[in-house]
Amino acid sequence: MDRSRSTSPTLFREGAATPDIESAPTSVPPSQIDLSTGPYNEKEQENRDCESDVGAWLCVFASMLFLISSYGFMNSLGTIQSHLALNELDGYSVSQVGWISGTYLFLSLIFNFQIGSILDRYGPQILGPIAAAFSTVTFLLLAECTQYWHFILCLGLFGSIGSGIGAVTAIGVIGKLFTRRRGLAMGIAVMGTSLGGIIYPMMLRATFGKLGWAWSMRLVALVIACITSLGVLCYLPFRRLTEGQQMVQKPQSFSLDLSAFKSLSFVVTALGICMVEFVNYGISGLLPTIARGAGFSTEDGYTLLSILGACSCLGRFSIGFVGDKVGPFNAMITTMFVILVFISSIFVPFSTTSAPLMYTFTALWGYCSGSFYVLSPLCTGKTCEPQDYARYFVQSYELANQMMTRRIVGPLDQRKKLTRCQSCARRRIKCQGGSPCEYCIRMKKHCQPQAAIVSKLKFVSHSTVSQQTTNLQPQISEKPDSVYLKTFFMFLQRCEFTPEFANLGPEFLPLIQTCTPLREATVAIGALEISRAPRARSSDELRSPYHFALKTYSKALKGLQNYIRSSDALHCQGVLWCTLLLGLFELMVEVSGGQWAKHMLYGTSKIFELSETDSRSDYLGSQSFETFKQLEGNRAILYGEDTVLSDYSYPNQHEMVATNPLDEILNLVIKISSFSKSFFDQIELIPENQRHNHPDLDILAAKSCLFQYELQSWHSQHSASIKSCGPYEKLALANYHALQLFLCRNFTFYDCWDSRIIPILTSMEIGRHVASMLSCCSEILEHSHIAGVLVIFPLRMAGANSVDPRERMEVMRLLDLISQKGFVVSERIKVDLVELWEYQYLSSKDGGSS
Repeated sequence: MDRSRSTSPTLFREGAATPDIESAPTSVPPSQIDLSTGPYNEKEQENRDCESDVGAWLCVFASMLFLISSYGFMNSLGTIQSHLALNELDGYSVSQVGWISGTYLFLSLIFNFQIGSILDRYGPQILGPIAAAFSTVTFLLLAECTQYWHFILCLGLFGSIGSGIGAVTAIGVIGKLFTRRRGLAMGIAVMGTSLGGIIYPMMLRATFGKLGWAWSMRLVALVIACITSLGVLCYLPFRRLTEGQQMVQKPQSFSLDLSAFKSLSFVVTALGICMVEFVNYGISGLLPTIARGAGFSTEDGYTLLSILGACSCLGRFSIGFVGDKVGPFNAMITTMFVILVFISSIFVPFSTTSAPLMYTFTALWGYCSGSFYVLSPLCTGKTCEPQDYARYFVQSYELANQMMTRRIVGPLDQRKKLTRCQSCARRRIKCQGGSPCEYCIRMKKHCQPQAAIVSKLKFVSHSTVSQQTTNLQPQISEKPDSVYLKTFFMFLQRCEFTPEFANLGPEFLPLIQTCTPLREATVAIGALEISRAPRARSSDELRSPYHFALKTYSKALKGLQNYIRSSDALHCQGVLWCTLLLGLFELMVEVSGGQWAKHMLYGTSKIFELSETDSRSDYLGSQSFETFKQLEGNRAILYGEDTVLSDYSYPNQHEMVATNPLDEILNLVIKISSFSKSFFDQIELIPENQRHNHPDLDILAAKSCLFQYELQSWHSQHSASIKSCGPYEKLALANYHALQLFLCRNFTFYDCWDSRIIPILTSMEIGRHVASMLSCCSEILEHSHIAGVLVIFPLRMAGANSVDPRERMEVMRLLDLISQKGFVVSERIKVDLVELWEYQYLSSKDGGSS
């Protein structure tokens, strides 16, 4: 055996260089002979302080960049998992999709054992480029993934390699280069984990809706390629800085090296880090759950996490100074004592009852918990030599990280208390869309909540649209009715059905004072608006706005039924507006839209039909009819039903005179909707073997061509005026494109039109109509106050006729925006479109195979 390669701790080894005192010149006293040889010349090391070298701090910057791409992305896995569960992998349960993230985290951490040993031997010059290449290629491959096993292999297996290598390289380099100022350097580098947790969610949230999954992943790959390439360049001074240091002897194999566990000090330190990390990730992960259990809104829980992240970033940076001055173990013990004081004096007695103290504790906890990320590696560094730091670090952190990943799927986060209905709970699938949920609607089942579910429902908006209702929250000294009434007037301003809708507030006041059902309807809508505000939560005077809204709606409906029985009810404009507002309330709380359709057909329509002329001859009367006309026209064409507006026997009461392009197109919507109903009724009455030559079908084809001619004439007449138009002209234009597609699509359900002239559009024309509709609807929803429910019909037609995945993604994004603005009925359209796309896919697949 070559004894020169022995790693025994013997002081003098055979073949080792020893001071030859006997052969020294006699003129030099033995006490003056330099006994240091080789790389451990302390004088030489003192003359060369690498911690003050610019190259060392470039390596710190490189470590921060690599931590952004590795641990920073780990903090953003929830964004990826949520998107996959709702889009590419919507057919899988949340737990199944969670296996992708779990595999990624587990393998990223388990690979660290051997990566640390390799870093000790070869440094970051080899591992840095490997980590950059793996991380970049991972996201390029993710852009092409479509199947479940694709994501498991690509993100779970392939992605974990690059993430693990990058993280270990980043932390290990700091320990090798720094001793005196290791705390400061580690604090700067570890800030990359917080920055990554901010950068990736913001970037993905902005690009998923506009670019789709594939291009979002390619954009992430570009960002990671840029920051890791810069990191590789910044690691170049590492070799120069470590030239004079003794490196670990390179063994002949890459066997697993667990020699660190022979050190008692290391084992004790590693166990301490395990317990610290368990508490750290436990409290941080449970903050949203604790907030919900204390009566805070869901959005408050995420606000707490944002505060925690910001203060944690500050703690990671500043604690480095303290650790360098007083020592990492002293700083760790002091920090733990301070946290114990915070928990016992603030968190336990007051966090569930006082919002300010809850926010205070979160900020203090974030600062102290952020220091753990810096102090834990520093404590590990005190148990080993710099050349062994990477190996010791990954083996100590492995225990802590494995404990963390076990806690994520444990019972402490109340995972079993999700608000799933009974049907979804039995199938173990995600329950979406409120009540009734999308699954129960699709399968025609009765949607019932589980017995253990919390009955309180909260709407959380993630839209960038400003929430004006939040300004009313400090006014808790007012009576709830007054607050809700003010919120209703704000609702009129941000949810327009006519150009003058925002100015109806002063006109409403006299009606509200005289008509009790109308007042209750306005209060119900105001309470519903407040329940969706980001900071809405229960208090002594504003308790459960959502339940208050439902209760007030029920009172308004009963009051309206009693009020209608009076002799002068049909002469009261308050009755007209009350029935309209109750219909809007149903659009805002019910996903299916069935109750709203019945309300419009049997309630509002009948009241308008029976009401007298003088009750609608003034400003409020005309506005109520225009609002009714918008809603009724959309209901009729979406549900394929006739409408009272298409066959008025009292032209003196409501002459449907078109005064602008929107009025004209609404008249066409009503006419084509009624024609479509009779179109299908007449065809179904004719036997199938007689349809090819039946004269009634010739008449239907001719009428359809006339409607198409009317649409084209409308567009030719107004094309010049609507090029630089306002939002209501864009609404008219979106309905025009939708009617063109709607009219032609009716003829695709039967094959008896071969010998007849019918409205036909080429694939190129269909594409232009779809693109124009999406452009108009996007402008309306993002840059105007027009009610989102008015563009549901154009979006439904755009989705039904689109073939480009990007266009379909845009349709879904706009429907989500409508739901976020308050009209959850758009979720029903999403379900219909998904079923239609599945049917089209299966049909094309069957056609191709045949």
